Amino acid sequence: MFRFFAFIMLLALASCSNYEPVEYATPRYELFEKSGLANFRPFALYTAAGEVTTPGLAGQYAAEFNQFFYSETTFRTFSVVSEDSMINTSTSSAGELKRTLVGAYDKFSTRWLTIANDTNALNLHIVQYKVHKAVTTPMGYTYYDVEDPVYILKRVGNELRFPIIRYVLISRGDNQVSFAADKINNVFSPQGLNKLGPKDTLLVQAFDLVMRKLP
Repeated sequence: MFRFFAFIMLLALASCSNYEPVEYATPRYELFEKSGLANFRPFALYTAAGEVTTPGLAGQYAAEFNQFFYSETTFRTFSVVSEDSMINTSTSSAGELKRTLVGAYDKFSTRWLTIANDTNALNLHIVQYKVHKAVTTPMGYTYYDVEDPVYILKRVGNELRFPIIRYVLISRGDNQVSFAADKINNVFSPQGLNKLGPKDTLLVQAFDLVMRKLP
């Protein structure tokens, strides 16, 4: 019996001597960091009737309301998991984003939605990549389910390019001037100009925010 156990022990030791531990590769995400703004397009001016092409007028509006074109600080870092998956590491609650649309730019979003009761909200209609869906209740009330968060971008080599729209909406009339300003990660589309009122003027600036891959 002793010889049998000794044989088993020798066999186990021989097996251990040939054992090579398996090394599991840990996924290494590609990290991107904001490098700057690029590809600025000329200022454009619109009313409900369409684009205003009076020479120099868009520039005059831009000079008057320049202080409302805030610097872009929303995007600082992104992590690329794969060509179909990314993470915005600029936010504290960073969640994985899946590619849901492929085009000149790609759309990355989650399954999360927010409710928009204002179905005439300009920022939902002047974008090429739609992020909302109309929902009508049994009582006939309509609201929008809006994808949130959602990002429009394109990877080009070692860069991520995010199209940005900055706009100022000016309304003049009855000795009053009101305005609203916002910025959107999307491509401008004039199809939503029908949401402008008869006294509204829309000043638009479009450019790209560029992130570059870290070593």
